[in-house]
Amino acid sequence: MTAPRLELPKSYLSDAERTGLSPENLYMRESIAAGRAGDEETSWAWLRLIEWSSTALRMLRATGGVDFVRAVGLADQAEKTLGKNWQQA
Repeated sequence: MTAPRLELPKSYLSDAERTGLSPENLYMRESIAAGRAGDEETSWAWLRLIEWSSTALRMLRATGGVDFVRAVGLADQAEKTLGKNWQQA
């Protein structure tokens, strides 16, 4: 039995630009490219694929706020990484 294939967001990079990138580097580069194209939702969709560190999630929460972390779809990851009370400063 094979694992289900991950449905990736719309790509803004050419095949040549994608070649040789690690998954996390690819996701970051795709996010930047989507943002430059004005596609904020796709930009965040790529960022949701990254395993964020606790420090990065705390910084995002501190700069954007709890509601922002929820709005961009990172609340589940914040809870998994920071614990049930991730909303607390």
